Amino acid sequence: MHDERTGDETAGTTVFEEAFVDMVNRILPVKKGSTGGVIERLIKFVAGYILHVGAKANDDGEGGEEQKKQEKDNEDEDNYATRFVSTVMEHIVQGFTAKDKAVRFHCVQLIAESIRALGAIDMNLYKSIRSGFLERTFDKEVNIRVAAIQGLGHWTQQDDKDTRGELIIDMLKDVLVHDPSPEVRKMAMLMMPLSPRTLELALTRVQDQDPSVRRLVYEKIVPAVRARHIRPEHLTAVVMAGLRDREETVKTAARSMVAGWVKKEEEDFERADDPTVTLAVLFKIIALFEFDRDMEATELTLQSIFESRRDILDRLDFSEQYWQQMSPEKALLARVFVDFCTKNKDEARMERTLPVVTAMAFRVQDGANTLDELMAEGDGADEDVTDQIFILTQMMRMAAQLDYADEIGRRKMFALVRNMLGQESLAEQLVAPCLDVLRVLSSSERDLIRVVVEIVHEDEETKAAKKAAKERKKQEEMSPEEQEHRLNLELRCLTLVIGMLERVNGSFEENSTLEGVLQDLIIPSVRSKHADLRERGLIALGLCCLIAKRMALQSFKLFLDQIQRASEEFQVRVLQIVFDMMMVHEAEFLGPRSIVGEGKLIEFLLHTFEHTESPKVQSVLSLGFSKLMLAGMVSDDRVLRALVLAYLSPSTADIQALRQCLAYFFPIFCYGSPKNQRMMSAIILPMLTAMATVREELDDSEKMISQANILNLMLDWTNPENQFAIPSIPRDEMVHVDMAIELVQALYEQDMDTEDKKVLCQGLSKIFIPMEVDDLKIRTLVVLVSNVQRRRPIGDSTARTALERFSKSLRKRFAEQLEGVTDEDMRKMDALTKLFEFMDSMPEVEEQEQTQPSQSKKRGSSKKLSDQGATTKIPSKKKRRVAESEQDSDEDQTSRASGSRAASPTPAREKHSRKAAPKKSLAVDEVDEEDEEEEEDDEPPSKSKGKGRARSSLSSVASASAADDDDDEDTRSRATSVHAQQDDDDDDESGSTKSVTPVPVSKPAQKRKERVARTPSNRASKKARTRSPAHDAASPKLPNQRVRSDVAGDKQSPPRKKLKEVANSRGSKRATSSRARSVSASENESEVSD
Repeated sequence: MHDERTGDETAGTTVFEEAFVDMVNRILPVKKGSTGGVIERLIKFVAGYILHVGAKANDDGEGGEEQKKQEKDNEDEDNYATRFVSTVMEHIVQGFTAKDKAVRFHCVQLIAESIRALGAIDMNLYKSIRSGFLERTFDKEVNIRVAAIQGLGHWTQQDDKDTRGELIIDMLKDVLVHDPSPEVRKMAMLMMPLSPRTLELALTRVQDQDPSVRRLVYEKIVPAVRARHIRPEHLTAVVMAGLRDREETVKTAARSMVAGWVKKEEEDFERADDPTVTLAVLFKIIALFEFDRDMEATELTLQSIFESRRDILDRLDFSEQYWQQMSPEKALLARVFVDFCTKNKDEARMERTLPVVTAMAFRVQDGANTLDELMAEGDGADEDVTDQIFILTQMMRMAAQLDYADEIGRRKMFALVRNMLGQESLAEQLVAPCLDVLRVLSSSERDLIRVVVEIVHEDEETKAAKKAAKERKKQEEMSPEEQEHRLNLELRCLTLVIGMLERVNGSFEENSTLEGVLQDLIIPSVRSKHADLRERGLIALGLCCLIAKRMALQSFKLFLDQIQRASEEFQVRVLQIVFDMMMVHEAEFLGPRSIVGEGKLIEFLLHTFEHTESPKVQSVLSLGFSKLMLAGMVSDDRVLRALVLAYLSPSTADIQALRQCLAYFFPIFCYGSPKNQRMMSAIILPMLTAMATVREELDDSEKMISQANILNLMLDWTNPENQFAIPSIPRDEMVHVDMAIELVQALYEQDMDTEDKKVLCQGLSKIFIPMEVDDLKIRTLVVLVSNVQRRRPIGDSTARTALERFSKSLRKRFAEQLEGVTDEDMRKMDALTKLFEFMDSMPEVEEQEQTQPSQSKKRGSSKKLSDQGATTKIPSKKKRRVAESEQDSDEDQTSRASGSRAASPTPAREKHSRKAAPKKSLAVDEVDEEDEEEEEDDEPPSKSKGKGRARSSLSSVASASAADDDDDEDTRSRATSVHAQQDDDDDDESGSTKSVTPVPVSKPAQKRKERVARTPSNRASKKARTRSPAHDAASPKLPNQRVRSDVAGDKQSPPRKKLKEVANSRGSKRATSSRARSVSASENESEVSD
């Protein structure tokens, strides 16, 4: 009886399981949103039912002892719930590798929702689901990757290493850094359990490229942890990035985060509205940071609190008791309060809260006396002295913003500051804040200069030094103590003079008292053999040159000489002075009357820029050139080329100061003036050639932005639609039209690579063509486009399709202007004579010539002749198309993480390296109409790209005259092209015997498969492990994107190369390789003839 009953129940449940699975199969292929939300509710119901059945089975297994005894006889390991859950899940898991993306998504979503609170499951089923989730993290569809991450996140706590040794938490960390989709990165961040090792990585996402990811860090991640548990350096980075973010939503989230810290600290006190409690809370917030090392983060935090919590601002009271025992926290809080009131013009609050000026002067004097006592007791390097210097610095910065309407207080403060500056023991950190107070108290610049000069001359030690100099006392006759004392005295005087000159805007001639300081102090220091003294003397001389044109003309060559022989730190200061002098005295250094010759100064600085290996020097030079270009003082295209090369070169990927500067410069420079857009458009083709050369010289570990992205970036800079709306400056809408003509002319280059032609053809879709174009220009462009295929056939189907679309769009838009005008009519136009002569110089090539089959060679062993005649063996075209299908897709789809093409199963990956292993091409069910059309037109390419081939110049055909060569060279090139055509025809015939349709590989999956070879550029970290698609440093961002630092890695970046070496490193190799190519060419000619 029992067996029969059990058998009946098993049969009944089996029928139900089969029916349930059948119903699930019906909803899996339905696309999301096609049924008005019905499919989404059904998916939730199925997942909920599986979850309910699994939870009920777990509850039954966790009953009391009496219940277990009652059910002991009816227990069966293969009960209904277990069988049902296992059967349904085993069936759904099979859909993880389905070709239909809707099926894959619904299967992954069902499992992810079902295991949320599911208890124990079969180990084999667990491994199957886990491995399926890990594979789906490489799916090209964003929603599938999100669902897979969500499912894996439920198993992070009980996870163990799989057969390949990879933990789920490690996968989540990798996805958080490298996945190109912000939605996937957000899900990975939410599902990652917070621990000391994961929190640090999550906090680096404050530098993420996407604002929603950055906002999530401030809304979910940081508030989940007490601020005191975060390391000070990480907290500083979080606050600095959030409160200075460009997106207002991120900034608001950061302010809310800081307000939450205050609220949590207030919970530790009974009365939060007590002024004493308010001060205690603020001191706790200040203690979270290392404010003595980096005050800016602490200042931003306090100012954010003052803005969001006005009640705290109202309760602040800096009474007399507050100033009795000063501490660094007290001094910083009072100074930030004064800064906030000054910024918001709230003088009434400041007067109500702070003591009067006279009382503040006495407090400053007490602080100065305490510092003297501490320095007299110790060696001046202990912690108490450092704290007292910090306190006095904050008080002096606060005193510079007070209202000195009280004459008594003003005189007291003036006498105090003058006395402090005259003391030899005054710390160097206090010189600048004291001079700021003195400038506020002085009636004019002349008065300020007079006071400082008097301080220098009235010092008794200075007089003794002058007397010793008059007596011609030799340096060797002084004792070491005397020499050190004299050196320190001169350095302190130079520090005072430099600080004074930095705060002077008048001319040198208006302040005659400076002449004595120049002759007695600055010039002797410049001639000194002591490095520190000479460095400060040159800085002081440079500041004098900014206000004295005659002195600048006399001293300029001295500074240029120091650039070549100075140390790195001093070279940076000298370059800053040189650029400042060039901007102040433009005509004398940059105009036709330049004292160093017109253009020679720029040439010298460019030479330094290209050959220096110092990141700081490169950053200063890029900043200086950017200022000169923006101001219109320099319009040399060599400077613009050098800046573009520095911006795009992988050798500057880790120089964030340079990248940040140029990322701001190029859009402002180009969008601000049509003249600048013209200048940028003139260097596009030369820069593509230069970057192609750089790409050929890259090491295996180096990566750089693709040629297509470089072209798209520069086309965006030159787009007239992006120009700023300036009423007095009209837009030049013909910039892109002329650029299109140059790009199409470049397609006529005989030896241009197919990949380069493909880049140019796809770039034409980004060209802005206005509604009204001059008849001559549009006819020129149409004639060039129409004759490309006849004169210089393009073998790549994607490139041909892009060119045909561009041609059709032109003829459709300007049909009226082209109507009734034939080629013969245009040939008779004088304006188009040179154009037709240029095209007629190239013979027409019939279509069948480029696809003529040949039976002599197999597809996988084809060879190709370069323009020098060298032969290079290359891999099969089929393999390369599959491996590089991402590059073969249209470039206008590169910004999307998922395309409309049908999905292919995700390739397997190596767990440790996070790199996908190669996988065979699989059939595809669904393909977009656009891709279907391209596949139908696709034919075996006639050429394959070899590594040994020299890249042709894209700019060599900018004009028709560039095609003129010697007769002998022309004969040799024609012979070489004939051999190459025969060789390629052989390849075509062998390739036509076996038709292979390349399968597009998922763009996100392809990117993440190559993570190990990539270099990240997330500005929050300094690791050079892999490139982060979330923020790629080697790839400069498009406008409206942020430039950020890299996520940390364990692998050191390769040695930096000079920019000149990066651009021209091929020169040393060509001499050696040319002989080998000539020998190889002769051998190949004989082989082809045979």
